[in-house]
Amino acid sequence: MFETASNKEIGNYLDILIRRKYQSDRQFARDYIERRYGPDSDESLQNMQNRISQIKHGNKSIQLEDLPYFSHMLEVSVDEILSAGKHTATMSNRPTNFSVAQSKDKEMWDEYINQIDKPFLNADEYNKTLIDYAFEFENHELLTYLMDKNIIWFVSGNKNDYGISLGAGTNIKRRDVGSIDTLDVYLGSNDTLRIKMITLAIKNSNYELLDKLHAREIPRLYLLTPTLGHHTLTNDPIALTPDIKELLKAIASSDDKTIEYFFNEFSIDSSLTDSTNTFIYPYLNELLSMMIKSKHPNANKWLTAAIDYNKSVHKKLLKASREALEQSKEYYKSINIEDDNSGYYKEAVNSLTWKWFFPYPKEGFFAYTNPNVEKGQPINGFVTNLIFINAKSSNSTTQALINELNSIYDSVMHMNERS
Repeated sequence: MFETASNKEIGNYLDILIRRKYQSDRQFARDYIERRYGPDSDESLQNMQNRISQIKHGNKSIQLEDLPYFSHMLEVSVDEILSAGKHTATMSNRPTNFSVAQSKDKEMWDEYINQIDKPFLNADEYNKTLIDYAFEFENHELLTYLMDKNIIWFVSGNKNDYGISLGAGTNIKRRDVGSIDTLDVYLGSNDTLRIKMITLAIKNSNYELLDKLHAREIPRLYLLTPTLGHHTLTNDPIALTPDIKELLKAIASSDDKTIEYFFNEFSIDSSLTDSTNTFIYPYLNELLSMMIKSKHPNANKWLTAAIDYNKSVHKKLLKASREALEQSKEYYKSINIEDDNSGYYKEAVNSLTWKWFFPYPKEGFFAYTNPNVEKGQPINGFVTNLIFINAKSSNSTTQALINELNSIYDSVMHMNERS
């Protein structure tokens, strides 16, 4: 016996089942019509697609006559559909990525992971791994168990591994048989799973995981230095994927302590050189915009924090450029060129001072290096990022803070033009 789930729960579960096997609701609706009424049916595809959408959103219940078709098409039992996956009397007793990902049974997890044929390391016929399904079912217990046992990790801790991901991988060894058991490659070439894990950690108030997951970082930060790597910045806005949007929603809905974590600066030891650089969470512009648009009660508080951060970066660049300016003057003095109140001298000094200033205003980053490097001395420079937002507010206080934030941003990005 089992309890029938609510329409909303059944709808959510049906959405997962459909996405597992079909490319779209429309494809599912077409298959349903052909199976039930035949390929030449006059049954409206659009009407069926709309009905499926309403069922998925919990606005309608599944009709009794639908159940055998849905069960057969989605390869699950009627009981499983009506219980929203809680009663998994599936068509086969053999565990699968899909069934294990829903389970809370540690013994089942261990048995599945240690199976000789290594299903844990492989995608199923729908090209989904156990990890993919675990995220779909938001099985926080399973994913943290895998991490705690070091069966999988999303951050290796070795900066030399960082590239597309932060060195994600698994300790379950693959078989030396052809192109199979590819979970390790999948994890290592995909940072999306780490983003999903951060989101799940926040939703489950598992804040201890944030540092372990390097939650504020993106892999490319390890490739940026004052003289190298920053050239990979394209001066296009950083891509905002659906998974990043979900993460930002989770952050915006969390408590002040969690939000503050993402507003704190952090240091990155470059994987290219011995340099260490300081950054702020690269998606704060989108997070703040989201807060402003949703009228978050503490939006002004976090705007003020962003202003303070931008001011600190402005001060840092101003100090570094002034030191470089004095050294530039000394350089020209050493070759017997001194200030003669001509425009040429000032232009030459400024040109040298800002020779290695590389702003990327659309991405929010810049690199600056003092060009007056003496032989044998270390390079004196840094690369970092700032916060700029495009959102507007009808609240005059909020809009004033937005204007101040963006004004400081513009001042930094164009400081070489105003010297």
